[in-house]
Amino acid sequence: MENQNPLVLTGLLPEIQQFLEQLLKDGGLEKSDPVLKEMMTEDLSDRLNKFLLMTVAKELSEQELDIFARLAGLDQAQALAYLQDVRPEMPKIILKSLDEFRNMFLQER
Repeated sequence: MENQNPLVLTGLLPEIQQFLEQLLKDGGLEKSDPVLKEMMTEDLSDRLNKFLLMTVAKELSEQELDIFARLAGLDQAQALAYLQDVRPEMPKIILKSLDEFRNMFLQER
């Protein structure tokens, strides 16, 4: 059975939650109402995930992207393992993308 949940690349790095919290703090939003802060964190996480998926798509060949997308629809762990296999440098690419995302977010503020 195919997995209907979108691939979550934010699971690649365990520090993502801290990254998102620091972004809110740097953007002056850390003192918001707890419910609002949680909503903002979820929204920011979704935006970051889409940004990371676009980054991954740019790094893969058409064939690799096709395989990755099919795996992502079946098993996210397999998709992430495939990504690590075909692009061992992906963690560095993701870290660079996090920095780009941070700069974009703070410029919006």
